[in-house]
Amino acid sequence: TPIDDSGKISGHTTKVVVMDRDNNVVSLITSLGTYFGSQVIVPETGILLNNSMHRLDPRPGYLNSIMPGKGMQRLTSSVIAFNNDVPISALAGSLSIFLGGMGIHPLVNMVDFGMGIHEAINSLRFHPTGEEIWVDSRMDIDLLEGLTNMGHKLVLKKSSYGNTSFGNHVGLSFTKNKSLMSGGMDVLHNNWVKGF
Repeated sequence: TPIDDSGKISGHTTKVVVMDRDNNVVSLITSLGTYFGSQVIVPETGILLNNSMHRLDPRPGYLNSIMPGKGMQRLTSSVIAFNNDVPISALAGSLSIFLGGMGIHPLVNMVDFGMGIHEAINSLRFHPTGEEIWVDSRMDIDLLEGLTNMGHKLVLKKSSYGNTSFGNHVGLSFTKNKSLMSGGMDVLHNNWVKGF
């Protein structure tokens, strides 16, 4: 099976989100996959090739099985949200093979619960992994007991600075009248937000 690298301190992925008042938006993620990538530098360019082979599945017949000419399921979460064809928010996330679902949490929190982008990024999260559901151990105990009583198999995942199983996001968002831009970042990782 693919290696579970969630919850590991990571320093090989860069996320950049840029927005301006003219509706230009970029949500960019670049990753080496592992420290020092593939350890191959393209001659005369200085470009270091990435390495995400550890995330592929050596068993045939699976989504990320290794085979000639086949790409793998993407492991990043780069999102630009629009309202009436106008960009209103952008997010970029990284960390682990379980990231795809993690990118949805901040968007749901902003759209359905009216949270600002910083609060939305830092809210407690969960992730279904098949028969189990990973939940942030900081969630309310009554909620966790209720879910367990309903038959859900929960796996508590502890989150601390530099160590989380639920993604690492940065983002920017415009207010509805575009009078203010807000920034948000996962406070459990080495991120920063800057405005000009």
